[in-house]
Amino acid sequence: MNYDSKKPRERGKIKPPGYYCRVCKVRKLRDEFPGMADKGRVCKACATVSTGERLGMRHEEEIYHFLRQANFTEQTRERLDYLAQSKNKKTRELAELMLQVAKLAPYKKGRLKILSELAPDLLKKLQDLGLVATYGK
Repeated sequence: MNYDSKKPRERGKIKPPGYYCRVCKVRKLRDEFPGMADKGRVCKACATVSTGERLGMRHEEEIYHFLRQANFTEQTRERLDYLAQSKNKKTRELAELMLQVAKLAPYKKGRLKILSELAPDLLKKLQDLGLVATYGK
């Protein structure tokens, strides 16, 4: 077999160095991560934060993601019910708010219009939390 006739290997995307921290959402150098291989991928600075606070942040991020979904499925509502029983006050309040939104406007199309007509106070709460953009009148 003639090895000279092979084509050189094409290179794909070049990944930036380091790892991505799941808590602070920043790519940092490898030195800033403890030597736990792939477990968790949390940088040293974020590792000092308590586990309960980190879990609370992940739950809040999950709840924010539910609002961007096309519709609230039964599984999403079950998850929101579970998060509404959380010990973390902010997580509990956000989950309860999202459950109210899911009951009034389960589909994304026309969600803001429905909320402005049926529950303007609920829409105001969403705007105050920064979940929905505020529009000037």
